[in-house]
Amino acid sequence: MKSVRLPYMKFYAGDFIASARVRALPFRQQGVYSLLLLNAWNAGGSLPGDVEIVRRLLGGDVDDAADIESVLKSFFTKRGGRFHHDRIDIEWQEAVDIYNKRSEIGKNAANSRWDAKRNADGKVGSMPNALPNRCHPSPSPSPSPSPSPSPKPKEDGRGEEDATASLSTGGQSTGPKWKDVHIDWAEVASRWNEEISELLFAPKILKSFSDDRKDAVKKRIFERPDLWDQIRNQARQVDDKTRDGTWISFDWLMKPANLQKFLEGNYRDRGKRTGLRPAVARALQEFSERHQDDSD
Repeated sequence: MKSVRLPYMKFYAGDFIASARVRALPFRQQGVYSLLLLNAWNAGGSLPGDVEIVRRLLGGDVDDAADIESVLKSFFTKRGGRFHHDRIDIEWQEAVDIYNKRSEIGKNAANSRWDAKRNADGKVGSMPNALPNRCHPSPSPSPSPSPSPSPKPKEDGRGEEDATASLSTGGQSTGPKWKDVHIDWAEVASRWNEEISELLFAPKILKSFSDDRKDAVKKRIFERPDLWDQIRNQARQVDDKTRDGTWISFDWLMKPANLQKFLEGNYRDRGKRTGLRPAVARALQEFSERHQDDSD
């Protein structure tokens, strides 16, 4: 089973602030504890079992090792060669279960839509079996040895493309074209507004879909069936300068050239040393340094 990466984590601020054990920590170690929790979640629910590796993961200096080790011993337990946190273990498993259920529901719904479409066309097959036909069409035998006349180009300029497709397949369709791709537009808006735009700090503007916007989305999903997962994985790694500009809008990202550059990692933060957004890491570090004197 492939590993799951979850961009969001439930953080019960009231429980954290009210915890007597947390309040007993020096301010510096409270910051260390926060970083440990966040990095554990980002690393798949646990941390490496080596304190030195954890220190590097957090981006701490050698002098920070003692504070990191102290917090690990107080709040984490070592199992299977990794540091585990009891609350993180519970929340992570619940989140993974929800993710897997939603993923399975989505796959089943997609296959049902494709099966219904293909059965209506007199063809049988699920979505995974439909895609190879698009890449490797098998020409149907011609009923007559005489060649078919070439279709005349259409006035909208797409006749040449349609004629090529018709000649290569004996005049029969070899699979779904991008216009036949079924899209749940409410789901698209939800994934962008509630998930991807949060990662990119992009404006939440998806309230409606024009014909041009629908065509762009269908083309991109036709080319990349797992488009949203690819975008989400790259969005987690986008650097602060890109986020601060808030110029990665939905329509900008649906343009082929922009999407290609984005998925190739052109806007990725290559200097990150932790699994956190740099802005978050810096804020926690500044908080720790600001109150360091209070703990002395």
